[in-house]
Amino acid sequence: MPNRRLLLITCCALFLTIAAWIASTVVVALHGLRQAEDGLKSMRQLQVLLIASEMATRERGPANGVLGDDVPAAPEKQLRLQTARQMTDAAFDNIQRSAPIEDHDDETQTLRQAAQKAYAHLLRARALVDAQANKPRTEREALWIRHAVNEMIGVIDDLNPAIALLSKNASIRFPQAANALMGARQAAMLRELAGQLGSQLTAALTTRQRLTQDEQFTLEHLCGRIEQLRHQLIQDASDQSMRPATRAATDAMVNQYFNSAMPFVELLIEIGKHSGQYPVNTTEFAARYVPEMNSILALRNVLMGEAMGEARQELRNVHRLLLFAALGCMLVLALTTGLWWQLQAKPTATAC
Repeated sequence: MPNRRLLLITCCALFLTIAAWIASTVVVALHGLRQAEDGLKSMRQLQVLLIASEMATRERGPANGVLGDDVPAAPEKQLRLQTARQMTDAAFDNIQRSAPIEDHDDETQTLRQAAQKAYAHLLRARALVDAQANKPRTEREALWIRHAVNEMIGVIDDLNPAIALLSKNASIRFPQAANALMGARQAAMLRELAGQLGSQLTAALTTRQRLTQDEQFTLEHLCGRIEQLRHQLIQDASDQSMRPATRAATDAMVNQYFNSAMPFVELLIEIGKHSGQYPVNTTEFAARYVPEMNSILALRNVLMGEAMGEARQELRNVHRLLLFAALGCMLVLALTTGLWWQLQAKPTATAC
């Protein structure tokens, strides 16, 4: 009998130990699952935010075209601007859907507030663009055109804090995707700076004037930042851990934007420094320059897709771990219960 009691006590101790291990395993697995789901949510919100930023940037192209046209602007130019504004509005609506009011976590609150601030800024900038576009072209002042352009650029500045927060939190939750996320962010920034570079030429192309000293300084500063991002993206793509798709997208960006579009911009800047006799107007410039920037967006999309793929794989791994933990716990519990039942069912044999 004493031996039986000792076995029962041992069995109870074993059961409690296993129960504690089961609880800790499940808690850890559930915490990992929650972290993975939160990280994937951050990435999805980041993706939505980058698209909204892209649409706001793209809208500057047709806005610049209208600013450089007569009154009223050509119907096709007005249509392009209207379409671009509708696409931007849809992108901002998508942000609100991805950041519902009932979701009170800090990331979602920051995203929603940044989007509201940026959209209010966008409406003010559009009003400035329309005010200038409704004036006869000969009455448009370069100062006010630059002001309208800079207000459009300011919309992106309002979104950047939320982009930085979401990118940082997603990188913490998915360290294996950190490089791809950083690259996607750099590519998005490169596209924005490339757009700013074109927009800064709008006033000069519209008024057919030489570039002011301030404009020259701004353009040179933008060119310097663009070159830094180019160097970083090329260096990252040369890493052996980078996928072939990333290296191919980087090569395409270099060929299409840096080897084609940038020399054209540099030519216009040189003309603007000396004569102001530009060979293109704002619409012709956009038609030649904007399509080349799509290669930058293609690289951003490849890198973002790589990061999302890493996140989804990690989430699958966590689900698999949780499933294996649950199955293992059930098996151990079954064995422990069976042992307990045998000790209870055969007291005589146990006592012997």
